Amino acid sequence: MFLRKIFLSILSAVLLFALSPAGQLEAAVAEEEVIEGLLPGSGAIAGWERDGEMISYMADDLWEYINGSAENFLAYNFQKVVAQHYVNGAGGEIKVEIYAHETPLMAFGIYSRYRTAESRFSDTGNESFGDDYSLHFWKGKYYVKISAYDEGNSSIEAFAQQVADRISEAGAVPEEIELLRVDGLSEKSITYLTGGVLGSGELPPAFTADYDI
Repeated sequence: MFLRKIFLSILSAVLLFALSPAGQLEAAVAEEEVIEGLLPGSGAIAGWERDGEMISYMADDLWEYINGSAENFLAYNFQKVVAQHYVNGAGGEIKVEIYAHETPLMAFGIYSRYRTAESRFSDTGNESFGDDYSLHFWKGKYYVKISAYDEGNSSIEAFAQQVADRISEAGAVPEEIELLRVDGLSEKSITYLTGGVLGSGELPPAFTADYDI
């Protein structure tokens, strides 16, 4: 009985700490460290060094970072973004942005809003697309964008793979996608919408897809 009381006391203390402002602060710090740790350090990609300080924004100030697109991200339960610039000795510059969302479904959703059927696809993360200046992918609860300022920068893929390897949880591909795989499906058209389905704000979230029939 005595040991049971001690156990319950310890458990109560742990729960109270977790629910307290201090416990919430610890959780926030831990999350920040996780997201920061996804950014490659100087030298992680040969020849590339961090340039300046990492920047970060939360949901309540995201508009300061991407004013025109903030609403799109907030619609997918956006939590935080971190970004870092990198430079090399040849004058090249790359920017890495990592957007954290509440769930893998929300990360897939925001990713699906930006891809097009004409994009150049690869297997980085759960799926990725890009062009000569950028590469986008989603994995776990993260949507990641790598941008270069010179066309055809061959290090974009290296940065993307470095970040993808640092994300431990892949996150399941939404199972609803399987229901859409029937004849005529344009595979890369599958999109998850949290609002505005068929132009109506009254309808619930939904997956949409295009078909050639």
